[in-house]
Amino acid sequence: MSVPSASYSITMRVHLGADPLGIGRITTAVGEAAGAVVAVDIVESHPDRLVVDLTVNASDVRHAQTVTEAVEAVDDAHVHKTSDRKLSILHILAEAA
Repeated sequence: MSVPSASYSITMRVHLGADPLGIGRITTAVGEAAGAVVAVDIVESHPDRLVVDLTVNASDVRHAQTVTEAVEAVDDAHVHKTSDRKLSILHILAEAA
């Protein structure tokens, strides 16, 4: 497998339960799927749930899907949406035109 790079960077919006170990579990899942965590941003924090943006480098599109599935498989974690940098940049450029 090739080395993860920013060329295949994805950001997952992940909804977690109240478990304080939730962030550790999803970042571990990324590592076990051979992805590279590059950012963890807390979007919302509530007593019963946490919403996190998890940015990950993958080696290709198929690997990005594997990493997403690994995070989704973590107990009490749900990948609400996934975006990739290339599509986000294209969307911004289209809006500017």
